[in-house]
Amino acid sequence: MHALRFVVLLASATLLAGSARAEFVLDVQGTATSDGAGGYLYTYTVTGDSANTLYGYYFSIDVPVEIEAYDISGPEGWLVAYEYGVSEKVVWDTNDGFALLYPGDALEFSFRSRSAPGATGYLGVGADDFFEEFGSHAGQVVGPGGTTAVPEPASLSLLALGAVVAAWRIRAGRRSPDS
Repeated sequence: MHALRFVVLLASATLLAGSARAEFVLDVQGTATSDGAGGYLYTYTVTGDSANTLYGYYFSIDVPVEIEAYDISGPEGWLVAYEYGVSEKVVWDTNDGFALLYPGDALEFSFRSRSAPGATGYLGVGADDFFEEFGSHAGQVVGPGGTTAVPEPASLSLLALGAVVAAWRIRAGRRSPDS
């Protein structure tokens, strides 16, 4: 009987705690469109989930430091932080209460780059009215340069072993059977 009470109490506490927790979920849709001049226009539509209890005030796209982003734009009231050769991401943020990403709303961010599209990361951050509760949402989306596959150490070891075996067989094959 005590076990049943404990389970009911635990389930009730979980349900109550879950409803009081701050939520911040984003839907981020990215596109890369060739501009016909050797570059790409990267556009991001960021939509706040209608169930969010936080307001979006920060959005960033990862950009490798050696890749240049230019013609950066965002919603009115959002500031941009980016420096080619130094920054590892393009950052937009706002402290304007009228420019926040509200639940159910969508905002558009964009920039241009000469780098071809690949997969890259994004991060969105939200807070409540008093900046006491925070939440974040991260994921992958199309972006300049993106990530490239890096072989795992085990794969590199197998490749090296294969090269050693091949070299040994070639060397062994060059020896004449008379020597």
